[in-house]
Amino acid sequence: MGFINKERGGMISVIVPVYNSVKYLDKCIQSILNQTYKNFELLLVNDGSSDNSLEICNLYALKDDRVKVIDQSNGGVSSARNAGIDYAKGEWITFVDSDDWVHKDYLLQRVALAEERNADVVYCDAENVYEKSSSIFKMPDLINEKTQINAWIEARSTYCWVFLIKKVYVLLRE
Repeated sequence: MGFINKERGGMISVIVPVYNSVKYLDKCIQSILNQTYKNFELLLVNDGSSDNSLEICNLYALKDDRVKVIDQSNGGVSSARNAGIDYAKGEWITFVDSDDWVHKDYLLQRVALAEERNADVVYCDAENVYEKSSSIFKMPDLINEKTQINAWIEARSTYCWVFLIKKVYVLLRE
């Protein structure tokens, strides 16, 4: 992988749908804010939480100007993701669920790969961690742009968080 300046590169909009996530939210947000790649905005979309999730989101927004909070009535995870897309200012979009956390190089590695291969979509493997077990989710070896985009379309409802995709393609969802 080629070298990429951690302060430059295309801006990434990280969209996190939040619904009653108090138990996991701090760990999720901290993992994103502690990224080695710094050119990102974190869009926390509160989807009508009835616990203290909105308050946690607002506290992070007060501490870090990269954090933006979008508050909406409960519409479900797809509605929350779409609201985040509508507010996104980044060249790139990725999703993280509020009960997930990411490696400190999560953004850096994917942006570097996108730049190195001049790709419109990049992806990563993931590990599903449960209280008593874990499993690895492996992405197939995607070869060209068309298959990458098709894979994103097929997987977006379940595993959209493994992708970093140029915003222009996400806007074609209509």
